[in-house]
Amino acid sequence: MSKKYNASFRNVEFCIDSYDEPVGRRTILFEYPKKDIPFTEDMGRRAYTYSLQCHVVGDDYRDQIDKIKDACNKEGPGILSYDVFGDLEVMCPECVITGTNTEKKYIKFTLSFQERGKKEFPKEETDAILSMMQKAIAVRSQAGSLLEKAFSITGQVESVIDKAVDLVDTAADAIDAIKPTGLMRIAKKIAAFSAAVSELKAKARELAATPSRLRAQFEASFNLLGESFGLNPKENNTREQNKMQNNIAEANRYNSEDRKTYDNLLTYGDDLTDIEELTPAREQESLNQKTMKVYMKSMAVSYLAEKAVESGFSTSNDANNAREKLVDDIDAILEITEDDETFQALQELQKQAQIGIPDPNKQLPSIKKIVLPETTPSIVLAYRLYGNNDLEGDILLRNMIQNPAYIVGGNEIEVISGG
Repeated sequence: MSKKYNASFRNVEFCIDSYDEPVGRRTILFEYPKKDIPFTEDMGRRAYTYSLQCHVVGDDYRDQIDKIKDACNKEGPGILSYDVFGDLEVMCPECVITGTNTEKKYIKFTLSFQERGKKEFPKEETDAILSMMQKAIAVRSQAGSLLEKAFSITGQVESVIDKAVDLVDTAADAIDAIKPTGLMRIAKKIAAFSAAVSELKAKARELAATPSRLRAQFEASFNLLGESFGLNPKENNTREQNKMQNNIAEANRYNSEDRKTYDNLLTYGDDLTDIEELTPAREQESLNQKTMKVYMKSMAVSYLAEKAVESGFSTSNDANNAREKLVDDIDAILEITEDDETFQALQELQKQAQIGIPDPNKQLPSIKKIVLPETTPSIVLAYRLYGNNDLEGDILLRNMIQNPAYIVGGNEIEVISGG
């Protein structure tokens, strides 16, 4: 750059005499009727702008200003170089000639610049929990519709009716087998759940004759089951007890707890023999059996999908394992589903599981394997790895360690990377 000039734009030189550079935040001021106190909302940093008071001088001053004009008129961003700013990528919305002195061969002008920035739009975050809930509810709704539409004993022989009643009875047993026990604080919820299942069993024949009532009774049982598990019985525990229980719950809650909870439903009907559809009566008996199997299994995967996104995961490994198992569970149901609408609802839930587990908006740590050089208490290892004992419970549960005072040295264990 020549000695008489201290700046350039698109390699066209000039001299900056002074400049203005406003900075601050973009705000919106809300002034409410009948209110003395306004509210100002922060909308982000304002764009960097520069107003430069400049000049060029010399025998060729007119040629110089023409070059400045050409540089400003050129499409796209350019590089503004100035020892105060350094090199900036900017756009030039305006160049204003403010004065000319022909005797001194001198032209004054004002250049306005704006930072180029980046062409980035706010990233749309998919609400993984909401999307999964919607797909899960759709599966339950469609499974209920299937039960109401396909399960029937109307006009059937006694043997078909008996088999249908048996299906209702065994389905009620499968639901009843997963009820929570020993939680005094939710005794009323458990009692209501037990009563709903008992009514399902006691009125199996009557309900089987009216599929809409059968569906309603099943749904009432499932809803009460969910309420029983949804309540937290630990509020009276000490802080340390809560911390340990929370750690254990965080370790692998979906795989070890939730999935195991619904195992009776996932495997419902697997021990039943396929029925040969030789007569109309046998066709209905077969349809009833297939319908109940699809219904029970669909209810299971819908609740598991909700739990997967509601509860979250300690690590990406846990989330990936849960996703793979859920996808496989849904695959197994798709293989036996003959109803197109139920098939589609299950497929949509499976797709959401593949993209929503783990939550794409969250970063999860991974699992790493380590070998302890010597026998170490779990609390010491937790402090050594993470600087606190928050994940001590995870270490114990993940590695099925019975005695927290002795994690035997020389053995490989799994721990959360980074904590």
